[in-house]
Amino acid sequence: LNPAQSVSYTDPNANAIIIARLADPTVGNSPVIFVFPKGTDMEPDPTTGAPFKAPEKRVGFFLNNDTFVNLTPEGLKLFDAAVQWTSGITNTASLQPKFDPPVLSGNQLTISWTGAGTFQEASNLTGNSADWSNVSPQPAGNTFTVTVGAASRKFYRIRQ
Repeated sequence: LNPAQSVSYTDPNANAIIIARLADPTVGNSPVIFVFPKGTDMEPDPTTGAPFKAPEKRVGFFLNNDTFVNLTPEGLKLFDAAVQWTSGITNTASLQPKFDPPVLSGNQLTISWTGAGTFQEASNLTGNSADWSNVSPQPAGNTFTVTVGAASRKFYRIRQ
């Protein structure tokens, strides 16, 4: 967080894995980000006092109303990591397809991308999913080259 922002904190039980603590001597070294893996004993049920085990992964990530918009790049990475760990999704950046800048050389346009998906084309965009069709054969190596002017306008996308 940027230093001027306020943040909430708590003191979870000893089974929590602490990820980040406050660095404020006026309130101590209290945790602001912590996790409970699945099956870990959490706080007892406040009504019955019965033990409570985390049925799935749990994350405590304490932000106030406007704190998220003021996270530093490092804070955003911590938030993303918490979501990925909790959801079981890892390395989402590599899962999402992303076009590289197109390259025009003479009358050849080369489109390349990273990530996985089905390369599709459309001649018109009306908002109907039927506008799109798979390019056949699918390009090898995430690269597609087309001769400019050989066909009417085309739109391209990668569908996951």
